[in-house]
Amino acid sequence: MTSADRISEAELNAYVDGQLDIAGRIEVEEHLARHPDVAARVMADLHLRDTLRFAFPAKRTEAAEQTLAWARKLEKALAFRRTNRTIQRLAAGIAIFALGWSAHFGWNELRRPPNQDQLLAQAALLGEALNVRLPRIPEGWYVLKATRAETPEGPGVQLTFQTPEFGRLSLVARNTSDVGFVLPTIEAENASNIHWQLVSDRYDLTAPLGRKPLEFAALELYQTLY
Repeated sequence: MTSADRISEAELNAYVDGQLDIAGRIEVEEHLARHPDVAARVMADLHLRDTLRFAFPAKRTEAAEQTLAWARKLEKALAFRRTNRTIQRLAAGIAIFALGWSAHFGWNELRRPPNQDQLLAQAALLGEALNVRLPRIPEGWYVLKATRAETPEGPGVQLTFQTPEFGRLSLVARNTSDVGFVLPTIEAENASNIHWQLVSDRYDLTAPLGRKPLEFAALELYQTLY
């Protein structure tokens, strides 16, 4: 067993925070290369860190000071508990608020549709039939529609979500013949679509949100797959 196989959670957190020396980073990266599941989690943490820093630049207005203070507290908390879903959700929420999206959609909890259990069961059956793993539904999100989708690359499951942060989203999940790992990526020519892939499952999320809110929405779903 090499030293790269004995990487601790504290070392992974230090890697995300940029606190390791060159030798330490090399050991962590060798560990990540051998453990794709851990690599995916670390990449998600790096993505969230970078989006938080992008949302809160050094130059700011006085009116944003309180929001920024909360964001810093949440980012520090995230460094101690990378896997805490509540902290990650709050961090993303604060960033979206700073970008002006909370004013557009509001933060009120959506009313649970009466047929939600039936739609979730229908989605699970479709996912099983088409051999594709579906993400868990983030807290506060609801499924409005679950149908089979025919794409040029093959059949998939299409889920339409209603969310308090992002409005209505459309996700198509399908099984592919290719095996790979792709972090959430927005195509340059289509800023309303973001896709990612985990092993042989491909996911395409579509909504007219703009790049940053769409990335946050994708991250919400992406993290539920681990």
